[in-house]
Amino acid sequence: MIVVLLHHGIFGFTCSIMIYKLRHEEEIEIPKIYKEIEKDFIIKLKK
Repeated sequence: MIVVLLHHGIFGFTCSIMIYKLRHEEEIEIPKIYKEIEKDFIIKLKK
């Protein structure tokens, strides 16, 4: 159950970032988004 919740959280976070960037920037750089997700979400989960 916890894995499913984490999956949904990561997916929702990713979607939010992409929607925000689509509205405020002309193009999306996937590697840059991955780094942001890794920095803001995944590294904090490891602690």
